[in-house]
Amino acid sequence: MNIAAIIAMLIMIISFLLFFIFIFIKFYKIKNKSNGYKKIRGKCVDYNKVFMKNSISDVGEWRKYPIVIYEVDNRQYQVTGQTAYGLGTPLKNIKFTVFYNPNDPNDAILADQHRWFLIILIGLLLGIVCILYFLINNLILGNNMKIYTYQIKCNYKGYVYDEIEETEAKSRDEALNLIKEKYKNWPATCEFEEVNKYTD
Repeated sequence: MNIAAIIAMLIMIISFLLFFIFIFIKFYKIKNKSNGYKKIRGKCVDYNKVFMKNSISDVGEWRKYPIVIYEVDNRQYQVTGQTAYGLGTPLKNIKFTVFYNPNDPNDAILADQHRWFLIILIGLLLGIVCILYFLINNLILGNNMKIYTYQIKCNYKGYVYDEIEETEAKSRDEALNLIKEKYKNWPATCEFEEVNKYTD
């Protein structure tokens, strides 16, 4: 793996970590807020429709946020979810779990915020693990790989094929075998000459 690829991977890991920390803080705040709250079932009666624009391009799409009614002590309250759903997702009359503050029933959040933040956290963590594995695997196991360049000359009934081929291998013998394997079924006589000389 070259230096540019390593730097790109490190930048990607740092970006993933920063986003992971941001989502973790958001999840922790929501989780901490719901501690001591009571749980109740509410019903979606409507939704807020919002056009979400892509930050990179002008392309966007309409999304909707559920408006959920719940009842505490025979009095109805309303809370709007923070998770966006596609316009095709049926929301009306769907039951949602609501966490509300027993001292102030107006203070409430939907349980879907827990679920989606947790899913994002798990996805980010898996992404970081995969990138780290790929990076470490290439740095530790691939640090002795070299690029071998060969000039291939093949003669078939007077027609001469001349080409430069590159292959990545741990040794000269492995590189030569890889090149020969590629041309073994050619109906021609081929000669292989290494262009760059490594000391194995």
